[in-house]
Amino acid sequence: MKTNTIKSFGLIAVIALSLASCAEVPTEPIKGCMNAAAVNYNPEASQDVGGCVIIPDKQYSLFYKYTATWCGPCGDWGGPAFVSDCDALTGKVLAFTIQCSDDFATASNGEMYTALSAKWPYGGTPNFQCNNVALGTNDGGAFAEVATRNAMDADAGVGIHYTIGAGPNVGKLNINAYVKFFNAVNGEYYVGIYILHKEIVKGQNTAGGMDATYEHHHVMMSHVTGVFGDPVASGAIGAGKVYNLGFVFPYTDIPDLDLTKMEVVGIIWKKNGANFDLVNVTPNT
Repeated sequence: MKTNTIKSFGLIAVIALSLASCAEVPTEPIKGCMNAAAVNYNPEASQDVGGCVIIPDKQYSLFYKYTATWCGPCGDWGGPAFVSDCDALTGKVLAFTIQCSDDFATASNGEMYTALSAKWPYGGTPNFQCNNVALGTNDGGAFAEVATRNAMDADAGVGIHYTIGAGPNVGKLNINAYVKFFNAVNGEYYVGIYILHKEIVKGQNTAGGMDATYEHHHVMMSHVTGVFGDPVASGAIGAGKVYNLGFVFPYTDIPDLDLTKMEVVGIIWKKNGANFDLVNVTPNT
């Protein structure tokens, strides 16, 4: 009886091990965007980690201001007018300031000034520009221009997703730019990625002298791509096509950048010979 008992226990152990070996091994969830309307939708994802990029089939406008911290009128009325216009045009425009050799100056935003002032007239500071129209000091002229352009049919749209790097990418931004074509087009298209100070306090000349507590908004600080972007698509492009470019960008070179008050924005350009024509933009966040 003792021998039979030992044999029985041995058989039970073998069966238990056999059953254990057949048990389903837990698998790691596949992380990704689970929104089917997003351009970065992952149909195989089982865990949604956010970061879905949805690009509306809409036309937006570009609105910017030439300004400088040394410019008294820029502090007196240019800055407040720009903020008021941006608030009224929220969700309709990508707005930023182009700094003219002032206390924000870096090599990167200096390159933006050089390129944009060569493309669109620089008439001093403060001066406003909307799409392809030089407004001069008439910032209110932006409203009619935005209404006209934003009523147009959009050929393409751009969306941005970024994360703040860690580990080997600490001090860097991991950026993905998505371009979606809504219509069939033909040509050479570029996507530009830019870094803005959404809000930052820095001294500004006003009629009363230098105001050290002046709050600046949507300040253009750096371009991640070339000034007029990097190539994204060319030739005959079908409606519904989506393209993606990825970048790793060191943000520590941007002075005083507060990651909680940063904007990463995009512009689509179409190359025509030596010129770059504005196609569409991401509106400010």
